[in-house]
Amino acid sequence: MRKDEFAVVLGNLVRNISYPNFKDKVTEVQGYPRSRLYENVWSELYNAEKKIGIQSSKLATAAAALNVCDTCGHEVDYRADDARRR
Repeated sequence: MRKDEFAVVLGNLVRNISYPNFKDKVTEVQGYPRSRLYENVWSELYNAEKKIGIQSSKLATAAAALNVCDTCGHEVDYRADDARRR
């Protein structure tokens, strides 16, 4: 599958999300044990981010100054994103 085709498919999947809270939906559909498993994974990821927090915050600050995404390098307009959050 080409990248542009994948983007269309992914966009359609996102537009069809009909639940307001992913974690609640996991519990409803897959049960509490699966929800708890995901919670453990997210907790470990959060702890890993805290350990490198200084480095990743410096990277994010530098990326914002250059108007590029700090994870993928694509050009972004952080000012527009900040305005949408207000």
